[in-house]
Amino acid sequence: MVGDPRVIHDEVRRLTVAYPKLALPTLLGDLVEVQDLTFRLLEHGRVKPLQARELYLLAGITSGMLAKASHDLGNPSAAMMQARTAFVCADNADHHAMRAWVRSLQSLISYWAGRPAEAADYADLGQAAAGSVRGTTSVWLACLSARAHALLGDGEATRAAIQRAEDARAVLDLPIEQRNFGITSSAQRVHAALASGGRRATGVAADLREEIEAFTASPTSVLIR
Repeated sequence: MVGDPRVIHDEVRRLTVAYPKLALPTLLGDLVEVQDLTFRLLEHGRVKPLQARELYLLAGITSGMLAKASHDLGNPSAAMMQARTAFVCADNADHHAMRAWVRSLQSLISYWAGRPAEAADYADLGQAAAGSVRGTTSVWLACLSARAHALLGDGEATRAAIQRAEDARAVLDLPIEQRNFGITSSAQRVHAALASGGRRATGVAADLREEIEAFTASPTSVLIR
């Protein structure tokens, strides 16, 4: 792989698509290679400010995936180290959505490492970082906050977080051009879950299924010719 920002961009795109589909061991080497190459290009390459911002964003995405990979492999220390790297990259890229996404990873890692108070703090930091950012990350952060506060026995904070998740669920109003593969796939999994397990075909579940069907009817791919 050559040290070309365009090549790195294409490789990061490939890895983000492949991550949910392929076995983790087959991707780890490529993730580490892309992360290392991106940092070397930032440190020693002659890149313009706009290129540097994009490279930091790509490094943040790669580091975030490595954080998730370390978490999935049962290594919370390595996962948090990679998440901190991802957050520094998000800061250098000045990317609000990336900051919020990394905070959600840190909350997830902390929760499963048995640190619910830390998980709640990271979820709150993520919601503050998200600001007016729209998307599934806002819903995820609110759910992470609710889960952590529930484990801590804080009913009031849990109910408030659940309400935020309900409000953020309006990710179903996302413009068609922003409904990428990851978002529509996640929505379709929710649709499948609602349709399984003998759930009633009426009421809130039925209404939500109809909303998801309308939401996923025109994904981003139809706009690309």
